[in-house]
Amino acid sequence: MLVIRYFVFIVLFALGSLSSSHAFDLKKLEGELGNALKGLEQNLNKVAPKEAQPETAKKPAETKTKKVESVTASGGSQISASDIAKLNAELDYLSEKRILMHDLHSTLINIPDTYLKFQDKKLRFEGREIKSNGKNCGKEIQTLTLQSDGNGTIVGSSERCASWRFERTGIWRSEKHFIALAYTSQAANGATEIFVENYGMSFRNDRIRAKRHDNLGGKRQSFSKPDLFLKEYLDLKTGVSLPIGGNAIDGFMYQEALITNAEKKTALFGVKVLDNPSNYKISNKRKDKEVRPIAGNTLTEILEAKYGAKVDFNFYDVVPPIKNKSFYDYKIRTVSVNGIEVVSNINARANCPMKGIKGCEDFFNAIDEALFKKYGFVSNEDADFLDDKKNIYTVRLSSMGTVDGEFTTGAGYLNVDGLWMSLGIKWSEESLLAKFGIDPSSKKSVDTNF
Repeated sequence: MLVIRYFVFIVLFALGSLSSSHAFDLKKLEGELGNALKGLEQNLNKVAPKEAQPETAKKPAETKTKKVESVTASGGSQISASDIAKLNAELDYLSEKRILMHDLHSTLINIPDTYLKFQDKKLRFEGREIKSNGKNCGKEIQTLTLQSDGNGTIVGSSERCASWRFERTGIWRSEKHFIALAYTSQAANGATEIFVENYGMSFRNDRIRAKRHDNLGGKRQSFSKPDLFLKEYLDLKTGVSLPIGGNAIDGFMYQEALITNAEKKTALFGVKVLDNPSNYKISNKRKDKEVRPIAGNTLTEILEAKYGAKVDFNFYDVVPPIKNKSFYDYKIRTVSVNGIEVVSNINARANCPMKGIKGCEDFFNAIDEALFKKYGFVSNEDADFLDDKKNIYTVRLSSMGTVDGEFTTGAGYLNVDGLWMSLGIKWSEESLLAKFGIDPSSKKSVDTNF
């Protein structure tokens, strides 16, 4: 590059000036070479500093994107209010022409909302192998920093060449799993040139589809860029890197669900599972028998035989903190181990406004919809949650149709006239040991002294 600069300096000295129509400024060059040198050198580098040039121009894809609120330069941003207005106008144009952030064949499923909230996030991509002045610089690295005020930066670098670097400040928008970051460059003739980097994210694998949309003095072109690979997705507020890849995301979602379910899926009518039953207005205590499984022993039998623990199940009538006009006959079921008792189930019944399947259908659907919207409950679906001691339990909201207050199935549904609903813990040997502090190593051993 030093040789090129020297050669260009001699040429400029001889010619006096150079037409600015061939120049594109994409990095800030030192003042000693002057604006004319900027033009010629950047023409050698083309539009993007050290980036691959377009192979073919792609036909604009049809899309519709949401407009973000106008942003102003803040926090030391290097872009002016005038530039921000130009960038917003360009993003508006690309959105209206259905070019930005759109792919008919791309739909993301099972992605946490956290991943699609790009505010205050940093993304680091790796790209193709690159060379500079004949030197192998390793892989291209792109880093996006997306601020909550709508400003953003893109930094291009390489693994091994410190001199191969560019940085641009601009504004960004997102829609679904697409990100667009727009920035400007000043041509030698003073004209503003606009570039929009467009990324289609796919968090369940690390491959990222990238495009760029250029506006060079009113002449627009769009082209696909080589695929990038997402290597880090950092939440700037928490300092936590979000997992990338299907299995990692599934694990992340499960850990999030454990916490969310503990907050939203452990109470019904204001009565919370695992609470002390004396926290509520209870009466009419009576013993309950544990249902025997098809094969094997009951939990009562297992804990007594293995650990010498006494397990009891009880029923109480309860006046719940939250009363629902459609329900009645509120009860709680408790489990007691060695005299320590906690709420295991919350039960209630309701009558349909009209008898029969059609008469009850709207009522059942309304109950299901309300519970899902408020708590995320799905009838007859398991949900795991975490308690304050990091123990994991499984809870289920069960519901069944009734006829004259009795459970019914099959043909009996023709005469259904009510609903029974229960939120309860699905106990196991392990969860009972964890909840009631029984040491698994205290398990009785077989005496083999003969």
